[in-house]
Amino acid sequence: LQCSKCPKLFTSVKLKNLHEKTYEPKTLTCENCGKYSTNSVSNLTKHRNVTCVQNKQPLHFCGRCGEKFGTTKGLNDHHFNCIDKIKQS
Repeated sequence: LQCSKCPKLFTSVKLKNLHEKTYEPKTLTCENCGKYSTNSVSNLTKHRNVTCVQNKQPLHFCGRCGEKFGTTKGLNDHHFNCIDKIKQS
């Protein structure tokens, strides 16, 4: 199955349709930075919470050192290093 917009080939209609959506105009833009656009609400939410440099309110804070994180995973990963640093002090 070939993309209707480019020569790329796919093994399923689902993959082809997913790829073809990348050609659609982006309808959602990050209101914080204005630089990120997508058609997916979940991708926009992830961008706002994790990667947007303009986001001044991270969702998670380390109770040990005060460092801020956009995701629980980022905070959990940090805890291992933070514990090691505290033990070395």
